[in-house]
Amino acid sequence: MDLNKRTKVTTKKQFDTMVQILQNNPNLARGYSNGIKKISVKEEWNKISTKLNILGPPVRTGWRVIVENVNNLRLRLRHLNAYDNANRNKGDY
Repeated sequence: MDLNKRTKVTTKKQFDTMVQILQNNPNLARGYSNGIKKISVKEEWNKISTKLNILGPPVRTGWRVIVENVNNLRLRLRHLNAYDNANRNKGDY
């Protein structure tokens, strides 16, 4: 493990701003947009990244990846809960 590698910790202010932006644009949070070209979506994420980076370190280029990771985590948790609920009735516990 590389001890010199620093983990970027997103500040509360950055998270709050990101949540507010994504609540106003829920399709961006879901990973698609209705009626907006793909280029416009990238431009929107560039604008969002700029707003979040202004709020201070860490400075990231991939804010969209954080949202995608959260969405993937939610999906995995749903699958695990469904599996757990299905097996709970079989007496595996």
